[in-house]
Amino acid sequence: MKKIKVFWDEYSGLLFSFLVAGILIYCVAYTAVHVYLRHRHKMEPRDVEQISQNVGKAFPRKGGTRLIDLRSGKPLTRRMIWIVSPSEGDSLGVFCDWKGRRGFVNINTGKILRKGQYSHAWVFSEGLAAVVEPNGKLGFINPEGEYMIPPEYEYDADYDYVFHHGFCWLYDLDGSYRVIDKVGGEVLSGEFSYVDDTREGVTIVGRDGLYGLLDSEMNWLLEPVYDDISIHSESDRTVFVTKDGIKRLLSFDGQVLEPFVVDSSGPLRCDDEEDERAPYAPVRFLWYLVEDRMGVLDARTGQIILPAKFSDVYLVSGDLFSCEILGEWGESLLYDLQGRPLGPDLAAQAAR
Repeated sequence: MKKIKVFWDEYSGLLFSFLVAGILIYCVAYTAVHVYLRHRHKMEPRDVEQISQNVGKAFPRKGGTRLIDLRSGKPLTRRMIWIVSPSEGDSLGVFCDWKGRRGFVNINTGKILRKGQYSHAWVFSEGLAAVVEPNGKLGFINPEGEYMIPPEYEYDADYDYVFHHGFCWLYDLDGSYRVIDKVGGEVLSGEFSYVDDTREGVTIVGRDGLYGLLDSEMNWLLEPVYDDISIHSESDRTVFVTKDGIKRLLSFDGQVLEPFVVDSSGPLRCDDEEDERAPYAPVRFLWYLVEDRMGVLDARTGQIILPAKFSDVYLVSGDLFSCEILGEWGESLLYDLQGRPLGPDLAAQAAR
C-alpha cells in the first residue's frame, strides 16, 4: 500500500493531465465531425445547374444529383440517381432514387410531392403525367397523384408518353400505336406501326408500310398512301413525300409545290466508257437518288426512264440497264433504254 501511495503522490498530477487532455481531444474531434456533417454540402466540389430562380441541380463528388438552395447552398433533397427538369411552364420534375423508383419534385421549392413509388414516370404535359405501377401497367395522374386515366395500358420504356394538343400516343406490345384523349377515349381506330414526334401541330404516322400526316386534331392532312414522308420546313409548313420512286414537295394541306425532287444525281455510263475520255463524252443518262433508292433519267429531256426503286442501277451495254432489287442480294432486273422490263420477253423466248 505504501508503494501505491508513493506512486499516486508522484504521478497523480500527470495522470490527471492526460485525462483532461484526452477529454479535450475527444470534444474537439466530436465538434469537428459534427460541424463537417452539418456543413459538408458546402465543402463538396461539384457543378451546379440552375433550374429555377432559387433552386439548382448539384452533382456531388460521390455521384448522382440533388437539388440545392442557390442562396444558402443547403441541400433540398437527398441524393438521387437523376432528376429530370419539367416541361416548359410546369414546376414538377421527375426523379429516380437509389432503388430505381420514380417520383415527382417541385423544382421551385425542392419539395417531394410524390415519393418514389413508380417503376417509370414521365414529366407532366398539359396537366397529366404518365406513370407505371410496379405491376407494369401505365396510367396518367394529375399533380395531386390521382389517376385521371387508370393504369391499364402497356408501354415501351424508350417512348415518351406526353400529351400534345390534348392527345397522346400509346404503345402496344404487338408493336402498334394508338391515340387517346385526356379522358382515355380512343380517338383513332386502326393499328399504326410508326409515329413521329409531334411538331408544329402535325404528326407523321405509318400504317401497313405507308405514311400519312395528321393535324393537331387528329384529322388527316395527307392520307397514308406514301412510301415516305419527312418534314421539309416547320415554319413554311412543307413536307417531302415519296410515292412509286417519285419525290415531291407539298404543303401541309396537300398543295404540290415542287412536282419532282431528287436527293442527288450524276452521269450514268457503261463500264467500258470509264476511261480518260469519259468525262468529256456526251452523257445520255443520269442516275438519281431518292431516299437511298436509285432511278434513271434521260440526260437531255429529264424524262424519267426508271423510277427510283432500286438499290443500284448500271448501264451494262449500249442497250440495257441492270437494276439491283432493293433488299435482295445479287438479284437484278434488266430493262431496255426506254425503261421496259425484259423479263416477259425473255420468259416467252425460253418457253418456245
